Amino acid sequence: MKKLLVLLLVLISICLTGCQKEKEKISTIKITENNDITLAIKDGTLTSTGATLILNNNSDKTYTYSNDYGIEFKQNDNWYELKGELIVEVPILTINAHESKEIKIGWENSYGKLKKGTYRLIKSVGFNDKNFYIAEEFEIN
Repeated sequence: MKKLLVLLLVLISICLTGCQKEKEKISTIKITENNDITLAIKDGTLTSTGATLILNNNSDKTYTYSNDYGIEFKQNDNWYELKGELIVEVPILTINAHESKEIKIGWENSYGKLKKGTYRLIKSVGFNDKNFYIAEEFEIN
């Protein structure tokens, strides 16, 4: 009986430690405030499963970017990584001086349907072999 009780306690403790949902990590991504290149969500396109982004190059430079992105959620004034399975397309794309590009993103297969809350979509852009992150915040109601 004593062995059975010990075995039961061991199984319960394993389940409590191993079955707990992984905690979300606070984001370590540093967003660059850069008026030369901006990201926005096109009016009327935001849903809980996707959006159309507008990438604006307001400068005289040519920037690079790719189709990858990340989504984070805000809670208690902190940004947290949203867990997802991203399928990243690798080609490097360019956005020329004073050009705008529309980028359609559907995140349902990667992140699922977003619940009510505050989010930000993050994209990496580059100039002269240096990459930095820009973001656009949005609300799902």
